Amino acid sequence: NADTRDALMRGFAQASRGRTLSDLPVSLAEALANYRGSGALILQARQGSESARQQALDWLSDNSIGADDKLEAIRLFGEIKDSRSVQPLLEIAIRSTDPQLARNALTSLMNYTDPKIGQTVIGASSNWPAEIKSTALSLLTSRSAWAVQMLEAVEAKELSQADLTQDLVWKLRALSSKEMTELLDQIFPLDHESDTAEQESRIQELAELLNAEPGDPYPGKELFHAKCSACHYLFDEGGRIGPDLTPYDRDNLPNLLLSIVMPNAEIREGYENFLVETDDGRILSGFLADQDLATVTIRSFDGQSTMLRKSDIQSMESAGVSLMPKGLLEGMSDKEIRDLFAYLRSAQPLNN
Repeated sequence: NADTRDALMRGFAQASRGRTLSDLPVSLAEALANYRGSGALILQARQGSESARQQALDWLSDNSIGADDKLEAIRLFGEIKDSRSVQPLLEIAIRSTDPQLARNALTSLMNYTDPKIGQTVIGASSNWPAEIKSTALSLLTSRSAWAVQMLEAVEAKELSQADLTQDLVWKLRALSSKEMTELLDQIFPLDHESDTAEQESRIQELAELLNAEPGDPYPGKELFHAKCSACHYLFDEGGRIGPDLTPYDRDNLPNLLLSIVMPNAEIREGYENFLVETDDGRILSGFLADQDLATVTIRSFDGQSTMLRKSDIQSMESAGVSLMPKGLLEGMSDKEIRDLFAYLRSAQPLNN
């Protein structure tokens, strides 16, 4: 019946992300091409139907289209190249009031090389909502030309230097053009890591601080939300970028301090930071969220996932560094540190 056919088509659409549909059996390809129910459009666009692609382009600009369909169209043009999608994707990225649509539009724009993408996104930086800032910066650091435009904006004080996190600066250094290196050395002089002895001394200092008196987990929970929950899940809330802390041995203070003060000392399996370069010059960084025989999915520090065809990847290597930033506790008072650790070491959720 219609409901089960539509469900099957939605499953086909999800499973075909990042894949070409040019080699389907003829009878199945014809059945998909002739189907007119929900979910058919995206599949037909992936099959190469020009009319389906045109309709998907129209969806990008049509405010009457539901959010789910618009999201599928946005993701489609992050997988197949069609320069006609650049302007409507920019409009969504800059003007949409739906953060999910805006973030996915920014991620899909990484698929293109148009110089106006970097210029337009930087020009709108004063109006970036907090929910899309990290994704906008991931876009700007994904191609050399846009990254140079971004660093020039930082030099001109149009963008805040503080917004460029350690992982983004590390990714910029991987782009390795002469112009890029000169700008980076001016704005972000190489920060040679503290030697192991200094870091071990800091761990000992924090252990003494935390063992001297207990903290209050209630304000600690608020600090967790501010410092950690964008990436880490604990109890029933938080992000899924880094490891879930709920089953972690959080009462083991030495291990907890080591993970926070020296995040590169021991990187949990599955959370290594990979650097991926594609044949068309795109640079992505993040952890390996999924892979199969045909595709690789990279999840970046902002939580956005990008699926790539393996055939489009020029190089992919583990950086041997953690996505977790160093200096997480710097600038916090002794009381705030005690409170944060009191919450991190809580055996059960706190009621509000």
